[in-house]
Amino acid sequence: MQIIGPAALLLVSLVMESTVLESLKIFGVKPDLVLVWVVLLALVWGPRRGAVVGFLFGFVEDLFFAKYIGVNALVKMAVGFIIGLGEGRLVKENIIVPVIAVITGSLVFWLSTLVLDFYLGRLLNFDLSILLASFLYNSVVALVSYRQFYKLGTNGETKVEVPVMEGARWTKRG
Repeated sequence: MQIIGPAALLLVSLVMESTVLESLKIFGVKPDLVLVWVVLLALVWGPRRGAVVGFLFGFVEDLFFAKYIGVNALVKMAVGFIIGLGEGRLVKENIIVPVIAVITGSLVFWLSTLVLDFYLGRLLNFDLSILLASFLYNSVVALVSYRQFYKLGTNGETKVEVPVMEGARWTKRG
């Protein structure tokens, strides 16, 4: 799973982003699967591997979709490193942690992209509603998929507790 799993994940993500998710846009926004996967992998693997995964995933994304090669690689490497810093400090079993991590990673991604675009002489049409929709969409994807990433990062041991409504009471199911 060291190389094959993330490579397959990247390939599936790129195909889904360019095909299926094009028709599932909400307010003109689709989830950034590659960014979400970088954040979740960095969260369970730490800053060093998070930065490597971010760079590689971003570089491949640049090769296929970007106007400038290296922008996504650089920005997603930074996101992977920054989110990875929380690997040993956060209670990853809490389902809210990946949501906060994805929102933080999305914010770092957007701010870094704005700065790089400024230096490249490109103007971005910054719209707060698009930014918030992106955060929400990416967070939902993270909620749905985090358990599998946690399992991947902990060699199959899953301790993530998901709150479930049973009758009139909330219980935790792990």
